[in-house]
Amino acid sequence: MAATIAKAFDSTFTPSKMLKSIHSLGFLNAVTQINEDFESNCHPYLLKDNFAKKGMKLTCASEALRNFVSPYDSTVVTRLRKKGFDVLAKTNLDEFAMGSGSVEGIFGPVKNPWSLMTQNFDPNSGDFVIAGGSSGGSAAAVAANLTPFAIGSDTGGSVRLPAAFCGVLGFKPSYGTVSRHGLVSLANFFDTPGIFARSADVIEEVFKMLIEDGDCQFDSTCDTSILDRSSSLDNSSPVRVGIPQEYHVAGLSPELRNLWDDFACRLQSELNWEVVKCNLPMTRYVIPCYSVLSAADIASNMARYDGIEFGSRLSDEELENCDDPYKATRTKFLGQTVKRRILIGNYFSLKENLEKYYIKALKVRRLIFEEFVTCFKADNLDLLLTPVSLNFAPLYSEFMQKDMRTQTEVQDVLVSGANLGAIPACSFPVKLSENSNLPLSLQIMAPFGHDLKLLNLLKKLTELTKFDYTALDDKIQNLKS
Repeated sequence: MAATIAKAFDSTFTPSKMLKSIHSLGFLNAVTQINEDFESNCHPYLLKDNFAKKGMKLTCASEALRNFVSPYDSTVVTRLRKKGFDVLAKTNLDEFAMGSGSVEGIFGPVKNPWSLMTQNFDPNSGDFVIAGGSSGGSAAAVAANLTPFAIGSDTGGSVRLPAAFCGVLGFKPSYGTVSRHGLVSLANFFDTPGIFARSADVIEEVFKMLIEDGDCQFDSTCDTSILDRSSSLDNSSPVRVGIPQEYHVAGLSPELRNLWDDFACRLQSELNWEVVKCNLPMTRYVIPCYSVLSAADIASNMARYDGIEFGSRLSDEELENCDDPYKATRTKFLGQTVKRRILIGNYFSLKENLEKYYIKALKVRRLIFEEFVTCFKADNLDLLLTPVSLNFAPLYSEFMQKDMRTQTEVQDVLVSGANLGAIPACSFPVKLSENSNLPLSLQIMAPFGHDLKLLNLLKKLTELTKFDYTALDDKIQNLKS
């Protein structure tokens, strides 16, 4: 087992202590279920409840799968088990990972641990700060120090956004480097297993465990040969960082804009890195392109939830009294956001709309991918530095004032580009907001396949930020005692 994680397990993250903390902080609603068959000789971690773990329920926070028990392990689970890790519990999410708040699953909304730092927060009632989505349970668990690391999934920012809101590191690898076998499909084009932790060393060590055995025989999209394993060792030239001008989007808060500018200056003055302006003009098409392609994939993937082969079923009486069991099943067991995306995806997939929307979106996606490649090569860039979100995490009451489709488009504008470009990206906390006392984070992106170099440089960034969890940990400890 890797040294950094092994050290953490020596005292802090024993199964009994983790379970006690999970129960003490149950008000966060970060965990959906406990693994009753946890292997006692293993070290524990937490897994998003849309990954398969044999013998555990695989709910996706949906009524459609509330009681479905997985008959097999995902590749992520298998590879971590080989290294001596077992799933202690599963974490909460938006239904079928569709959302950016972790507020729309059947287990209820996830509360951001940093809510404890806000005035008049009551753990048992009232307003709270959202954790972000869709992997909010995993992010909240790491922020609350319930686990040394947690696994999530990133389709359009679903690891990096909640990581930013919860003040932890959230890493999305290059598409295809980590197998998505056993990850319930949302959008096949973009789904990527991701990692949450407080430490860059832990992120790197978990990632190496997941890629060590190479390609997965059950996943044709898994190709670890794309990894540039030499790039992480190249220290011969100064690091060059690009600042994409198109990421100065409307709605970006002045505080985050200033943080972005100030941190870029610190890279120059304190690390002697070169910082240059660059351009990604296709950024304006990221959300429209992502919306079309993801919706079409969702409509196709959701067709399997018919109440016949697996998952929740109508009662015999309900089946006798309905004309269309397929429609009745999906009407009863799927949430509004899921239904809406199915309808939109089927519209884009209609024969008369295929060329107009879907095929055109595929072409735009290729252009976005190629633009990232060109941008990194033309300016000889090692990284791009951008914001992750428009502002710090909002209150639940504020977030729910807009419908989920609008919220997703607003929240994902700065993160979905990395999914369309298939490139590695990681969000990292920089400081606490002077306005809210909540985390403010930035994001780095690297060329396709340069995951190891990104993680190597991430260590230097976290050494520079020295983000402090002491105040939050003290609040949490007071609740436990």
